[in-house]
Amino acid sequence: MPEDSSRSKENVAIFGLFNSGTNLLQSMIFNGNTDLNVCPDSSESRFRHETSCKHPSGIAKHTHPSRVKGWIDSNGVGGPWQSVFVVRNPFSLFESIRRSPYDLKSCFW
Repeated sequence: MPEDSSRSKENVAIFGLFNSGTNLLQSMIFNGNTDLNVCPDSSESRFRHETSCKHPSGIAKHTHPSRVKGWIDSNGVGGPWQSVFVVRNPFSLFESIRRSPYDLKSCFW
C-alpha cells in the first residue's frame, strides 16, 4: 500500500508499573503497525535495535500516575499522543515483582 504523505504518524505513549507487560505491549503494537510511533522505548528494545519511538514523548513509561496526568493535560486530550495504560491483576503483579524485584528488592526481602 503506498504511503499517504498527508497522514501524520500516530504517536502512542505506553504507561504501566514495572512487570506489568509494557514491553510486551510495546512490541505487539509496533509489530502490528510499524507506521506507529510507540514510546517510550525500553532498554530491552534498544538493546535489540528495535526502536519504535521516533519522536520521544519526554516521559518515562513507569512514571507516577500523577505526573502522567500532568503530561496528558499539557499535551491536550486528542492531541498528538494517544495514551495506553497497562493494568495487571495486583496478585499477579506482586508475584512477578517478588520473582524479579529490580529496584524494589529491599521492599520484598
